[in-house]
Amino acid sequence: MNALAKTTGNQIATGQFSPDQVDLIKRTIAKNATDDELQMFLIQCRRTQLDPFARQIYAVKRRQWDSSKGTEVEVMTIQTSIDGFRLIAERTGKYAGQQGPFWCGEDGQWLDVWLSSKPPMAAKVGVLRPDFQEPCWGVARYSSFVQKKKDGTPNKFWATMPEIMLAKVAECQALRKAFPQELSGLYTSDEMDQAGNEDERPAPAPVSTPQPNVSKPAEPKQIEATVVQTGPHEISRVGESIQSWAPKFEAAMQEAKTVGELDAWWKANQSTIHIVKEKAPALFADLDAAEKMRRAELQKPAAVEELPFADAPPEGMPDPEKDPEKFLAWADKQMATVLEPVHLESFYNDLIAPHGERMFPPDQEELVGLFRKHERRLVG
Repeated sequence: MNALAKTTGNQIATGQFSPDQVDLIKRTIAKNATDDELQMFLIQCRRTQLDPFARQIYAVKRRQWDSSKGTEVEVMTIQTSIDGFRLIAERTGKYAGQQGPFWCGEDGQWLDVWLSSKPPMAAKVGVLRPDFQEPCWGVARYSSFVQKKKDGTPNKFWATMPEIMLAKVAECQALRKAFPQELSGLYTSDEMDQAGNEDERPAPAPVSTPQPNVSKPAEPKQIEATVVQTGPHEISRVGESIQSWAPKFEAAMQEAKTVGELDAWWKANQSTIHIVKEKAPALFADLDAAEKMRRAELQKPAAVEELPFADAPPEGMPDPEKDPEKFLAWADKQMATVLEPVHLESFYNDLIAPHGERMFPPDQEELVGLFRKHERRLVG
């Protein structure tokens, strides 16, 4: 693989995009996004290290009621797939699998397989971490997350496979509990399709009796000045739900350059933060975790930037010379996290192959065999 391809792969892995890639994202993945919305999307890509070209993270335009304009407007929300959630958890090195999913009906009895033709009442999934004594459980009720059409009936997926859709929601809830710093502010489409329900449209205006047309002197037209706010300020949520406001506030905190600036952002938005805390405790917990994580980043001393991959062995990598069997098992597990064939070769060349060169030739051949195995898995 040539150097340009390797560089592009590394840029995407760290959320750094070339101007051509940014233009491509705006034309396709974040189509019709404003400059601010595009910048917010790129910040989330950089923070999560998810690849938008692999559909691990994407931008979705949703119609929401804007009370100030008296009409519906399009607002961008940032969403990930369940695979994106799993990948983020896997990258922490502390994801130890899960228990479940389990489903229950009206009797409250949990089952490990759902055979009824009726949808389950709830699903739960437990995510395991080696440093936790108990699983982190995520529970999702069918009535809270079922997605409906305009006629009030479940949509195609929730009508044909409700147990699978509900299990995905429960898994997302569990992963966010287990990894709050990494997954704060991120939601899947199965969760976000419920966003915006709290904002109600105004009732139709009552019919009034026509009044005589009395002409009045024309009033001078007032020209409103547009003020562009810089630095910490209150982020308006006019016409937006708290679910769509929260990612904007989190993106603002990520851009804070000092602890004082971070405190100023939090203080300027106290009123909305209080509403989030009262109405959506889980969302508030995500914002609180993001604030603590950014504060820790700003307080730690500046470190010398480490060279990626081959120049510094990844954390937890077994020594390929001293223990080649464990290194091969580790390499096999790492390649299993790659979900797209286009990324496997750069992932192998950058992360695994340089360290594998320290092994004896027979072990190197076995390593190449593992690469071919995953190549066949992805290509089919």
